[in-house]
Amino acid sequence: MNKKILVTVLVMFLAGGVLAANELSDIQGIDLPTSIVAGREFVANFSFDYDSFIGDNGDNPSEFILQLNFTSENTTYPVWKGDFEVGGYMKKCLISYRESCWLESHKKIYFDCSEDESQTISFAEGQENVVAPNGTFYCYTEEGNLKLDEHDNVFLEIKSNMAIFPGEYNLIASLYYLNDTYAPIVEIMNKADFEKYYRENDKVSVVVNVNDSSPVSQIYGIADLINGNINFVNKYYEDGFYHFQEETPSDILEDDYNLTFYAMDESGNTGNDSVILKIDLTGPKITLLEPTSGVYSEIVPFKFRVVDEKAGVDDSSVEIRLREYIDGFGLCPTTGRSIGGINCTTTSWINLENSTNLDEYEIELNTSEYGLSSNEYWIDVRAKDILGNEMFWIEDD
Repeated sequence: MNKKILVTVLVMFLAGGVLAANELSDIQGIDLPTSIVAGREFVANFSFDYDSFIGDNGDNPSEFILQLNFTSENTTYPVWKGDFEVGGYMKKCLISYRESCWLESHKKIYFDCSEDESQTISFAEGQENVVAPNGTFYCYTEEGNLKLDEHDNVFLEIKSNMAIFPGEYNLIASLYYLNDTYAPIVEIMNKADFEKYYRENDKVSVVVNVNDSSPVSQIYGIADLINGNINFVNKYYEDGFYHFQEETPSDILEDDYNLTFYAMDESGNTGNDSVILKIDLTGPKITLLEPTSGVYSEIVPFKFRVVDEKAGVDDSSVEIRLREYIDGFGLCPTTGRSIGGINCTTTSWINLENSTNLDEYEIELNTSEYGLSSNEYWIDVRAKDILGNEMFWIEDD
């Protein structure tokens, strides 16, 4: 669209002209006022006929942006940024017939026209990233494109600066393909869940947010394991987020693994975000602190250091039991019974208390209270981490 604007101190006049839209579209009517007072806003509306450039597959081409270019015939006083303000809106054509819109939606879909932001647009000769020069506007919706359909009406809201230099100005409007080169922004929302450790056959849940100017065509996650991988492909969409859940394999090996989620938009741009999936298959380390060498009476103090540097110790799982050793006959079985005609005793599992901040667990046992009568005992200690990985410590005293 090529129009001339005659600007005086008070009046701006739009003369007739010819549409030139880079051979991508044909104008279907134009409505412009004959005169405008400088500094005030006016509306110019027009629509485009898409029949002249239907794609090879019979569909209309993808997204578009509208380029508006204001130039001055006075080379001494060219158009500067701020000489014009442009906004606009569209009304969708609900029913068209013979190159005319018969029923127009009453809903206005607003778009922005920026003098400052850059856009990547596709010309007939190729593509180029363009930073708007003085007097040039690129118009698009918040999603990044105009999403025009055939015979939709476009309304430009144009306002000139009160201090614009008097003279004649050219207005050229062109419609271009929008070439989307921006990758989706992918964000794993529940990264705090991956500060903990997992083990085999655990359910791993991931919540993913994706932002992009184009529709998302694919979204999936992959955890690269030593002996295979975990593919996160089953999802559901709720409250604006993608939700995934998969189970760790039964043969997964202990290690730290990269878990990466990818999103691809319809233009083929791919974004991603990652977390570390930490696998812990090892139980706590148990170290005897007491009793040390020496002679004890019926009351014996027991103290152990129990440490799990990954998942952490489950305090309720740290337990001890004593088994009598009958000289000449051996160790009392775990169930306790008579051996060699002599009764032997094995205690039940007894919890040790974590009474310090030094990973120390302790208890004092009165051997007579548990029916222990021999002079030698075996000590069994067990502990689990919070994942359920268990470790045993066995020693004789």
